[in-house]
Amino acid sequence: MSLNTQYKKIKFSDHLRSLISRYYDLQDDQTSEITALKYRIDGYVQAGLIMDVLDNVDIQALIDKEIESLFVKNE
Repeated sequence: MSLNTQYKKIKFSDHLRSLISRYYDLQDDQTSEITALKYRIDGYVQAGLIMDVLDNVDIQALIDKEIESLFVKNE
């Protein structure tokens, strides 16, 4: 894996983590902002798959890990 590919993977992962974190911070709100954020996350994931930055398994693992860390932090 080239450094450029590795950098893209790290940058993509970091931004996806921040989107997920923001989503779960707003989850109790039923506003248009959370709906827009859901669509943004979905689009971001689809773009990552199309650009072959991460595959489905890597994305799901990243999401699971981020959700787990958010719930552990809130306990």
